[in-house]
Amino acid sequence: DISSGGNGALTFPKRYYVMGNYSKFVRPGYRMVNNSDPNTFTAYDPASQTAVIVVTNPTTSTEQVDYDLSGFTTVGGAATPYQTDTSEDLAQLSTVGVSGNRLSVSLPAQSVTTYVIPGTTFTGSSDASSVSPYGSQTQVFATAGSGAVYSDVRSGGDWSGWRSIGGDLADQPVVTQYGTQLDVFGRAPDGATE
Repeated sequence: DISSGGNGALTFPKRYYVMGNYSKFVRPGYRMVNNSDPNTFTAYDPASQTAVIVVTNPTTSTEQVDYDLSGFTTVGGAATPYQTDTSEDLAQLSTVGVSGNRLSVSLPAQSVTTYVIPGTTFTGSSDASSVSPYGSQTQVFATAGSGAVYSDVRSGGDWSGWRSIGGDLADQPVVTQYGTQLDVFGRAPDGATE
C-alpha cells in the first residue's frame, strides 16, 4: 500500500505478513500432509527433513492446541514459531519443545503462527496437492484418505474452504488447464484413469 501522506512511502498491510507465514516456509518441493484441523496446514520437506505447521486462530480469545505428531516417523525436539497477530508481523519467537511426539502451544487471538520443526522424517503417505492458477484465482486439489477429491479456491486473497468434487482416487490428482477449463486426472483404485 502507498502511504496516503503523499510521500510515496510503502506500507505493508497485515495480510502481507499473514501470507508470509505460508510462503516463506512452505517452498516448492514440500508435500502437504493431512491433518484433521481445518485451521491448520501441515507440510513436509523431505530434502531438509523439516515439518512446517501453519495454524490460524481466528477467534477473539487465546486458544490452547495440542498437536499429535506421531504420524511422522521421527520428530525433531524443538519448533521455532513465527507469529503474525495484532502486534507482531512474522516475528520469530523463542523455540518451543516437542515432547512425546506432541507440540502443545498457546495461540493468541486473531493470529497466524508457523512452527518449523527440523530433524523430522516422514515415510507415510502425504496428501500432496496439485495447484493450478486459473485466471485471477488459484485452485488447489487434494485427495482425502477416503479417495475423494477436494478443491479449495483462492480469489481476492480469501480461500473458499475445502469442497468435495467427488471421485475415488488411489493417489493425488494431476491438474492441467485446457483453454478456459481445468481438467483433473488421477489413478482409481483399479488402475483406471479418472
